[in-house]
Amino acid sequence: MKEDTKEKIIRKSLEIIGKEGVDAITMRRIATESDVNIASMNYHFGNKENLIREIILHFRDNMGQSFKFLEEENLSSRERVRGFITAYTQIMVEYRGLMRSFFFQIIGQKFQYPEVIEMIRKGLGLFQAELEKTRNGENPPEWSTMSAIALMGSVAYPILMGEQLEKIFGLNYQDPEIRKGYLDILVKRYCTETPAGKHKSNRKKQGV
Repeated sequence: MKEDTKEKIIRKSLEIIGKEGVDAITMRRIATESDVNIASMNYHFGNKENLIREIILHFRDNMGQSFKFLEEENLSSRERVRGFITAYTQIMVEYRGLMRSFFFQIIGQKFQYPEVIEMIRKGLGLFQAELEKTRNGENPPEWSTMSAIALMGSVAYPILMGEQLEKIFGLNYQDPEIRKGYLDILVKRYCTETPAGKHKSNRKKQGV
C-alpha cells in the first residue's frame, strides 16, 4: 500500500511536470492532486528536493530500459537502432516536461544529476556502435558519431517544441502514428539496410 501511494505521487508529479515543468511542483499541490495528505508526502519524500530526485531516478531507470534494445542478440543492428529509437522517443514523450527542464539546465551548466548523464553517455556509446555496423564503405569514419548526434537531435526537437510543433508544422507529435512515420524516416535516412562493406562484396561477386 505504501508503494502504491508513492507511485501515485510520482505519477501525478510527472503529469504536472509534463504540462507545466519542474518549477510547478510543490509538496502541497502534489498532495492535493494525488489525493493524499501532506503527512504521506513527508513520509515518502521529506521535501520537494527528495521528491524531484525520486522522479529523476524513476526517469533514469525507465530510460535505461530503452538502451537494452541495443543489446538484443536476436536482432540485426538496424532493428536494434529502430527498437531503441522507438522506446527512447516514447520515454521522452512521457517525460517531456522533465526533458525540457533537463535541456535548459544542461545549456546553463546547472544540471545536477551526473548519474543520469553517465547512463545516457554509456547508452549512446552503444547506439553509436550499432550505427557504425550499418556504415557502408562510402561513409567517412566519423559518420556514426555525426549520425548519432543528428538522430538524437532529430528525436529531441519535436519534444522541445511541444505544442508549438503543431502550430507551426501542423503535426501532432502526441499521435503515435505521426511519431512512427517520423521515426521511420529518420531510421531510413541514417541507418543503411546492409552492414559495412556487404553491398560492395555482393557487387564484386556479380562482376560489377
